[in-house]
Amino acid sequence: MSRAAASTLRLTAATAGAAPLIARVTLAAYEEYRETLVPPSGVFSESLADVRAELARGGAVIVSLNATPAGCARYEPGPERAYLYVGRISVLPEYRGHGLAGALLGWLEARAVALAIPELQLGVRLNLPRNIDLYLRHGYQVFGYEDLPGHGRVSAWMRKCILPSHEGAGR
Repeated sequence: MSRAAASTLRLTAATAGAAPLIARVTLAAYEEYRETLVPPSGVFSESLADVRAELARGGAVIVSLNATPAGCARYEPGPERAYLYVGRISVLPEYRGHGLAGALLGWLEARAVALAIPELQLGVRLNLPRNIDLYLRHGYQVFGYEDLPGHGRVSAWMRKCILPSHEGAGR
């Protein structure tokens, strides 16, 4: 049983008014990677207007543990609703290991089903192997890589098909 089971875990669809909270939690969760992500993550130059625009295109979910915001994730439908792009999955360092990332992924998968979107996709930096392992444990598979000029291969693209009729489809 996870430690979160003994605590009160709550997942909430974010409203537009939650943009400052989402920006703050995301930045705090990524802060430890400021010097290790090369090139740097866009999260470090993201404005509140950027977060609001992203929420307008899709949405976000906030996870709270014992009524304290502890993490969040953003999403938006891909072209022709072929997939739900998941971005900025963020759990504050002091709340990691409580099953929050898995809870966020479960909520996002349920959201995709509710929107009749057959697959979720996300990108993850190759120098964050714990994150890659997390997604693999939750049924995601690598289907491609991103190479950046001057940096080489930096990210893996991962997906999880959640509607049976979509298995084997590509990005």
